[in-house]
Amino acid sequence: MSSSLGHHSFLSVALAPGAVFSSQGTPTITLKDREWPLPIEEHWAAWHDVADGTIDYEVVLDKLSEGNLSSHHIATFINTVQQAMALGWLEYRIISNGKILAKLRPIGKLLHNPLSKALMPEVLTPSRFTTTRMEADFILAKNSRFGHALDIYDPTLLINLFSVHRNLIEDKTKQLFVKFAYASGTLIDEESALLEQTPGLGFWEAHELDFHNQSRLGNNLNPVGGVFSWKGKVPSLPALKAPDISRLTVKLPSAHELPLLSLNDVINLRKSIREHGDRCMTLQDLSNFLWHSLRVKEVLEPNEATGLFYEASIRPYPCGGAAYELEVYIATLGFDGLNAGVWWYDPMNHTLELRSDKSNLIDGLLQTASISAAGSGIPEVLLLITSRLGRLSWKYRSISYAVTLKHTGVLYQTFYMIATALGLAPCGLGAGNSVLANLATDTDPNDEASVGEFMLGGPLKKAN
Repeated sequence: MSSSLGHHSFLSVALAPGAVFSSQGTPTITLKDREWPLPIEEHWAAWHDVADGTIDYEVVLDKLSEGNLSSHHIATFINTVQQAMALGWLEYRIISNGKILAKLRPIGKLLHNPLSKALMPEVLTPSRFTTTRMEADFILAKNSRFGHALDIYDPTLLINLFSVHRNLIEDKTKQLFVKFAYASGTLIDEESALLEQTPGLGFWEAHELDFHNQSRLGNNLNPVGGVFSWKGKVPSLPALKAPDISRLTVKLPSAHELPLLSLNDVINLRKSIREHGDRCMTLQDLSNFLWHSLRVKEVLEPNEATGLFYEASIRPYPCGGAAYELEVYIATLGFDGLNAGVWWYDPMNHTLELRSDKSNLIDGLLQTASISAAGSGIPEVLLLITSRLGRLSWKYRSISYAVTLKHTGVLYQTFYMIATALGLAPCGLGAGNSVLANLATDTDPNDEASVGEFMLGGPLKKAN
């Protein structure tokens, strides 16, 4: 990072990464192999300066004025710049003594134009949706509501993201930086700050809005979707988690067929049942439930001709890319045919593998589940769902964690349907203890993130 605040700072307009200017033949700008859809022929010299990226924008405009162009032509250039900025094909830079101190990379229309001569509000304050994080060689600041990126290469500028009284700022570099921060929404006026606390916008927590916008198109600067950014660098994780032959294993009995109920019956009978019936679970109940919910029906080998670049599988519930990154563990105090412990379900071999028999971990998980279920009794079975997120992130960018949460919801619904068909008592939970889950399943949280919990028990005694 640079640290060169000085008196020779200026604002430049530059091409965003991936944009290329060509003055050969008809002047064009290309971005990702597409021709620029806006006319630039009349202003090729000005666009040449923009492509340079180190020239004061005021100097670019002065050159246009000195070229005896009409005010209409100059206005056309300015309008084209604004449209290009709104498309995310240009960026603003603060340059001092030949060094870039900060960049403003917009997505869509900026809240305020940093090129405007209009005065900013006297007092500015950070938006509660403003976040900062370290990147390779700069600090990224942004307002999660809008996605505009403020890349800070000089860390001394960070102090200006705190409450700002505009009339106290004399240094030109800081003035430009505050303009960038105001344009991007990382700094807002007092009226906007009050708006962030009112219903609607106020209902959002900052981290949830950031996650929402960063896992969807629209306010996201990063690639989104199946870009296979790890392909050719590291192998994809295997479709199936390998059993550990050193651990105690229980072979589940063969599953029975599901009762002949209509889909209408299953959907309409489904309930969240927090208190379990008089009849306890049996190993046969658990076998039936796991088999019809989770078993591996088929393993698919990689086939680049069809676009399948990794090993995949087919199971009873749907999954994006057939990745099936979710793993399921059973925590129980024990019941007919199964001892107390935390057991991993092997969906290929239809077996249970003991991961922990420590009573403090089991009790902690079951007590947390009871609290999450509004203080109901201790569940006979608690299903712990983890995600081998690397299965998804090898293929996807920006959406991997969002996709794994969608898969968790799909699995919850599958659990509900199967449990209802089998006459068991199901209840999905909204919160769990990730630290306890990883300790009890003997997994690394970076390899398997805890993403869901689901209670299961014997037939209904009381439902709500």
